[in-house]
This record gives sequence, C-alpha cells and structure tokens, in this order.
Amino acid sequence: MRYRFAILAPVFLATTIATTAQGAPADLAKFYAGGFASLDGGQATAFALPANSETGSAAFTGTLVGGFFGHNYQNGAFVLGVEAAYSTGSLHDAGNPDAAITSMIDIKLHAGYAVGQSGMVYAVGGVAYAHQQAGAAFIDSNGISYGLGAQYMLTDNWFVAAEYLQRSLRGISSDGARRVEYTLPSAQIRLGYNF
Repeated sequence: MRYRFAILAPVFLATTIATTAQGAPADLAKFYAGGFASLDGGQATAFALPANSETGSAAFTGTLVGGFFGHNYQNGAFVLGVEAAYSTGSLHDAGNPDAAITSMIDIKLHAGYAVGQSGMVYAVGGVAYAHQQAGAAFIDSNGISYGLGAQYMLTDNWFVAAEYLQRSLRGISSDGARRVEYTLPSAQIRLGYNF
C-alpha cells in the first residue's frame, strides 16, 4: 500500500504543475545539485551456486538519504539531462537482522518536458549499484533503473521534486556461494539548486 502511494507522488506533483502552468518554459539548462530522502524496499531472490537452484527470497524495507549532481540540456520545452546520485542508510531483511543494503549509486539519464515557468515532468532510466552486507559476506550488485518524476521550481534556483524509481539488480556474494536478484522500488522526495 505504501508503494502505491509512493508511485502516485510524482503524478500528484505533475498534476499540480499542469494546473498552474502558464508562460514560457523555465530555463533548466543548468548544472544542479541537491539532496533527497527515500522510502525503499523490495524483494531479493537467492540462487545457490554452482547449481543455480533457488534457495529462498527475502523482503527489504527501510529508508535512505543521499545527494545528487547533474546537468540539463534544453531545446524549447524539451529537456534532456544526466545525473549521478549516491545514497546511504539501511534496507533491512526482516527475516535476517545481519543482512542489510547499506548504499546505492545511480547514474541516470532523464527526458522531460518543461511545463509553464515552474515545472517539469520526466522519465528516467539508467544503471544502478547496491552494496549489501550479509553476515561475514557481502554482495555487490548492479543492473538497470527506470522511473518517472516531476519537478517544481520554488524560486529561480531552488526546486522540489518527487521521483519514483524501480531498480532491477543482480550480484554474486563475496564467498561465491550464491547469486542474488533484486527488485527494489524507491520513492524519493528531492530538494535541489540550479547553478
């Protein structure tokens, strides 16, 4: 239920932008940086190696905080951008207190449309990395990410945004005993500054 609400956050912000849109598109062709807090979770499925047989699954929940830095390119109302983000915190496996995802890195491209003088709606896609501690072992996983977002300018420089991101990752434990596949949704609230 909470992820259903999280998915709706960018949609709500986009609707707000659309109903207040007027005038020429905002100038978004700038470098930008900021921070975010996110509600994260998802599922992990483990496979024993070398047999590659499924051994079980686990649910992860928690929160992360992080920062981002990027640049937008703009042609009229159309916006393309690239962004790097790092987040840290703890996504715990409810059934194993020694297992937690503690950090993530995202490299993303986004394509958006500037709405009026204050808003932008966009789609995002890219690559992602996650680090999980699992007792004495650890798992470094990587894969793809994709999602939707909406941004609203508070002033000429400051903006607030909501973004929903889905990550699909895969990694092998440091002891070589298992392969793990992750499906990790994330809902972010972001505050940023255009330079």
